[in-house]
Amino acid sequence: MSTSPVYKIVLFADGMVIYDGREYVKEAGIVRSTITQDQVNQLIKEFERTSYFSLRDRYEDVRDGCPTSASDSAWANTSIKVNGSFKAIMHYYGCQYSEPPSRDHVPHIRELVYPKELVDLERKIDEVVNIKQWIGDTDNE
Repeated sequence: MSTSPVYKIVLFADGMVIYDGREYVKEAGIVRSTITQDQVNQLIKEFERTSYFSLRDRYEDVRDGCPTSASDSAWANTSIKVNGSFKAIMHYYGCQYSEPPSRDHVPHIRELVYPKELVDLERKIDEVVNIKQWIGDTDNE
């Protein structure tokens, strides 16, 4: 049984953040917060750097381009609407690389999740909104 945090965050162009903590989080319910305009711009640049609009709409199993698939993993769903264009991606963390990126150490689960650029974007979003303040520290999972 998974005990990954279940939450939703919505970011607006003016910096408003709406967090909705659902399960396995430190702060359950809705919290409103803000980030700076510089942080909003930083996230937009991250979406661009990731070539978000060029990625697939779904990464779940080999039919979606995943090198391999594992079970009982978390999901991260992202979307963006900018300049009239909308894109959403459903990302299952069971979508993984066949081989660890490096054999020099035991990889953290996030290092195995495919595609790396999408994982990096998801982590950046959580970092910029400081998600740990509401869900706690989950790095030891």
